[in-house]
Amino acid sequence: RLIKPDVVAAISRALVPGGRLLVKSDHKPYADVIRDVLDNAPGFKGLDPVTAFDGLPVTGFELKYLAEGRPIHSFALRKVG
Repeated sequence: RLIKPDVVAAISRALVPGGRLLVKSDHKPYADVIRDVLDNAPGFKGLDPVTAFDGLPVTGFELKYLAEGRPIHSFALRKVG
């Protein structure tokens, strides 16, 4: 899985202040892991996912899963400092 503490730390180093980290998953157990990792990621502030993803393209997988009634779990953060 991509979202792990060391990967999020590397993303944090690469982002400029104000840069955003946006993640979606249709898999609830993985979404729980993502939530835990991102909730404990230093240097980030949570954003409203609905607003953060507004206007961005929706992937084919997301359209398929939404059509199947599968929930999509969205996460949005902004780098602070």
